Amino acid sequence: MEIRELDIFGWEKVYLKEIYGNFIAIIAIHSTKRGPALGGCRFYHYENHRAKSALALEDVLRLSRGMTYKAVAGNLPLGGGKAVIISEFYELLPDVRRSLFESFGDFVEQLKGDYITAEDVGTRVEDMKIVSERTKYVVGLPESMGGLGDPSPVTAIGVFTAINYITEKILNKEPSRTTILLQGIGKVGSYLLEHLYNEGYQIYISDVSPKAVENALNKYKNLKYVPPDEVFEKEFDIFSPNALGKVINSKNVEKIKHKAIVGAANNQIENYDVAQKLQDRGIIYAPDYAINLGGLTLVYYEYELRIGKQTNQEIAKKIAIEKTKENVIKNLNEIFEIANRTNKSPAIVADEIFENRLK
Repeated sequence: MEIRELDIFGWEKVYLKEIYGNFIAIIAIHSTKRGPALGGCRFYHYENHRAKSALALEDVLRLSRGMTYKAVAGNLPLGGGKAVIISEFYELLPDVRRSLFESFGDFVEQLKGDYITAEDVGTRVEDMKIVSERTKYVVGLPESMGGLGDPSPVTAIGVFTAINYITEKILNKEPSRTTILLQGIGKVGSYLLEHLYNEGYQIYISDVSPKAVENALNKYKNLKYVPPDEVFEKEFDIFSPNALGKVINSKNVEKIKHKAIVGAANNQIENYDVAQKLQDRGIIYAPDYAINLGGLTLVYYEYELRIGKQTNQEIAKKIAIEKTKENVIKNLNEIFEIANRTNKSPAIVADEIFENRLK
């Protein structure tokens, strides 16, 4: 199947292609004003079979736009892009998975550098190694291949920085007296859990994977479990969504009892109306792309290694971590100063700030 280009207002390019095994892949390039569009490849099973293509398109558009803002928030010379491969199966045989990501690598290569891919939900470093056999436009590779490894730990550092900021500067509490509910303890959430545990927070966890919950409860003392359908039934100082998006929506916004929402998940809030309701109810919200920029920052410095701007992996990783922490604090200072002065939701304020920086 040839590449099909979709005409979507507000996006520079959106491409759809049937790749190996009749899997549908969509690549959305939101903006290349600041540089090549960089964003991960999501391999996801959409439950609604009839509407799966529409849901995947909605996903890739939201996520690619968020990557544009995340690049601006991280002060990186990048644009925003994203890819989604629609999964028909939860687990593929190894040879099928290899062929699938070889085919996806060919798709990326056809775009000639306008889009640079990386891992995301449902994909892993091993998949990116396969992609790298077919295109140079991929980051998030193992250190043994000249990359900087899994970006999830650096994403977690940025979110951890934001949680400490909210705890100390806005809630005026110490970590040991602060309750936090982690929703999602997968790639980023598991690293975030480790940081929070070492800092002394009172931690509650929730995840749809019983195995992930069991592993966490066995590894860390004094954790408590909250069933996924009860995350809005109780009150915590901080609710930290670290799984998929739209977790805060019109159906549950009035039920939320938490004091603050600070997490790594992309597109956590359904729309501006929901965001403003949080603000009006006095619930603090840290805009996701203003704080979960660590992974993008890391893979950008890996990209600099690839093009020769950086020459030392260890130094590049240290720079990425320090830039992440620095930009998270800078972003939150600016966003909350305006939000407090105007009574606008931080979500709306953040979009306005970063849209202005794009002009």
